[in-house]
Amino acid sequence: MEAGSYDGSWMTLGHTSHMGLGCVIDVMTGLVIDHHMMSTFCHTCATTGAWMKDQQPARFDAWMEEHRRQGCDINFEGSSEVEAAKVLWRRSIQRYSLGYIDILRDGDVKTHKALCDLQPYEAKVRIEKEECINHMGETYRYCSAQRCLYRFKE
Repeated sequence: MEAGSYDGSWMTLGHTSHMGLGCVIDVMTGLVIDHHMMSTFCHTCATTGAWMKDQQPARFDAWMEEHRRQGCDINFEGSSEVEAAKVLWRRSIQRYSLGYIDILRDGDVKTHKALCDLQPYEAKVRIEKEECINHMGETYRYCSAQRCLYRFKE
């Protein structure tokens, strides 16, 4: 079993990005163990699919089914960090013969809760959550700044 740091990121800030990435990094070496790209957009669907739907609607459903079988780029819906983590934890044993039992996180509890609910390993194996000191410091500084700002407004 392995201790890993996990984080996810979007290509752009906010909830408008179509591309995201989740990765597990070995805590001891700093090397990326595994990653998963996430996309809510497919250029082929947007171009050829739109044309097909408009010009040849009778063939559209068959085309779309074949396109999805051959590898549509859209591979998730929902919360990107959580979904990527589920994919990475599910395939860790099969792909790498590793289980990630300690997760170093940036204060986000949704991912850890989702992984505990998923139970990707044997029932007796618990996934422990460790807090990153840098992120805890950032959170503290942010909260302190918010308190100062609040006091200033009073």
